[in-house]
Amino acid sequence: MTVTASWELDREHEDFRASVRAFVDRHVRPVVDESEVAGRPPAALLKEMGSAGLLGLAVPEEFGGGGGDSLAIVVLSEELARASGGIAVTALVTGYMSTPHIAKFGTDEQRARYLPALVAGEKIASIAVTEPGTGSNVGGITTRVTKVLGAPMLLRKYGDELAAEHPLPDLKLVTVQGEPLDGETFAWATRHLGGGVPVVNAYGQTETGSTWAYSVAGVEALKPGSTGTAVPGHMYGILDDDGKPVPAGTKGNLVLTQPCPTLARTVWDDPQRYQQAYFSRFPGCYCTNDEAVLDPDGHLWVLGRADDVINVAAHRISTQEIEAIATGHPQVAEAAVVGVADPTKGTVPVGFLTLLDGADPGQVRQEVSAEVSSQLGGYARLGAVYLTSALPKTRTGKIMRRLLRDVVEHGGPQGDISAMEDLAGLQAVQQAVQQAVQQAVAAEAAPSA
Repeated sequence: MTVTASWELDREHEDFRASVRAFVDRHVRPVVDESEVAGRPPAALLKEMGSAGLLGLAVPEEFGGGGGDSLAIVVLSEELARASGGIAVTALVTGYMSTPHIAKFGTDEQRARYLPALVAGEKIASIAVTEPGTGSNVGGITTRVTKVLGAPMLLRKYGDELAAEHPLPDLKLVTVQGEPLDGETFAWATRHLGGGVPVVNAYGQTETGSTWAYSVAGVEALKPGSTGTAVPGHMYGILDDDGKPVPAGTKGNLVLTQPCPTLARTVWDDPQRYQQAYFSRFPGCYCTNDEAVLDPDGHLWVLGRADDVINVAAHRISTQEIEAIATGHPQVAEAAVVGVADPTKGTVPVGFLTLLDGADPGQVRQEVSAEVSSQLGGYARLGAVYLTSALPKTRTGKIMRRLLRDVVEHGGPQGDISAMEDLAGLQAVQQAVQQAVQQAVAAEAAPSA
């Protein structure tokens, strides 16, 4: 892999490039030559990079980092790419260490060291290169958290106890995206985080390249669950299934009626798929495949995926409605609902729940099922409730619901999983479903009393 810079570097960066290239030729190329597995640099190589001042480039020197700037990181990545694409990608992807990184990949020592500080908003560990899967890191920078960006699940998992223990006095703004924000979570976060701060619900997709709808805190009203208004330069419409605009208050299909600068231009190596997936249903418009409604004030409410509406015994049910009920349970951290094939009803909803610490699994399963039937009717009764420690997600935090359906119906994924952030979520779901199946088989085989 050869990367050529498209700009002229000043003398300082040219000197830096020369020093990096000398390091790569001396230490990296021999490693690559001796082993084809170059994506996992050995600890000795990391130590050499640390001695050469090539780690922690995004961290000021006074905080134990290399003190380089963003251009220096690019130069380092280019030179590593010449010898090993695996090492270079590692350098780019792990540019910071957040709570999820520590929780999933950190050692016990790192979890004990960093997690309390991260939760308290007092320390962010910053790294430039890491050994994948080990959480090895260099550099750290002390700061105060003033803004938080994450999925609604982050707020639900925070909880009253942590909010009281770590009040985040410098917090100014919370923004959530990736999943619909329910009213209860919005109200809790507004009251408890930072002594009361704005909570903004933003909307966008990987394909749109940015969040293009949200309320501007201090300028527009913040409504629980609403994604506010479109960012200037973005034009959208809400259409019925025949492609005709629907009036305010009527649910329809959300489309972009004009291109925007960040909109994806194609699907890699498959332009026909791009046309079919996003432009075939409503010609001339980009179809988000989400359902939405516009309120009388002109605020957009994204209700969820259009394909998440399932037919159960001739009744149309939105899985988002069921998820909202499930996440309303005080011991549920996160929920996902999908429709799976059923020989009698055609399709039935099944739920996947992750619980807060200390929750009673049997009680939660029973109470969530009962509440869904109570609020929506018996036809919406969950066919199964699986309790899992994690859910498969994209790198932007969106739950990959099609994989949940695949696991229930086929035992594993049936399509592309390259967008998945971490296999652990998929493995946890597979384990939860397998355990449920085994328990059901054992119950059927047990002699009746």
